[in-house]
Amino acid sequence: MMMNNTLRNQCNLLPGSKITGKWNKNTYTIIKELGQGANGIVYLAESNNKHVALKISDNGVSIISEMNILKAFSKVQGSALGPSLLEADDWVKNKGILSFYAMEYIIGDGFLEFIHRKGPSWTGVLMLQLLTSLVSLHKQGWVFGDLKPENLIVTMPSCTIRCIDVGGTTLIGRSIKEFTEFF
Repeated sequence: MMMNNTLRNQCNLLPGSKITGKWNKNTYTIIKELGQGANGIVYLAESNNKHVALKISDNGVSIISEMNILKAFSKVQGSALGPSLLEADDWVKNKGILSFYAMEYIIGDGFLEFIHRKGPSWTGVLMLQLLTSLVSLHKQGWVFGDLKPENLIVTMPSCTIRCIDVGGTTLIGRSIKEFTEFF
């Protein structure tokens, strides 16, 4: 997915770069870029000797929407479908203000990588986990609209499937805003 070049120009952070929140004053040290999409760039960062995933965007509305989705995910009983939200803040740069949020950094293998390594017999087990979590999410009034292998990770050692990109999640009855055409 393509994002706007303005954000890439404002937010091309190298390892060791530091971001300090305007409001909460927490500092994050960038380790590496994890990915980018239509609404921002996600970095692996360290704060208080703990790894976090940090999403930075120049689209404040998108950030608020994704934070609401992460909050909804946390309310799904017995499920850890998506990453937990740690905090949100703004980052003041000489070129303006960028919004960001810190979330749990989920460690594991990509879904397809896991299946390739462990064997296809794991597919059913993981799909049952995923469908159980999605049913709970639907009961909370949400639809996960960008379900694809690249958005799934399998944590170790529990072999639990988790979603790592919640941007395509929307309230039931509203239009899907992010999706991958192939899926």
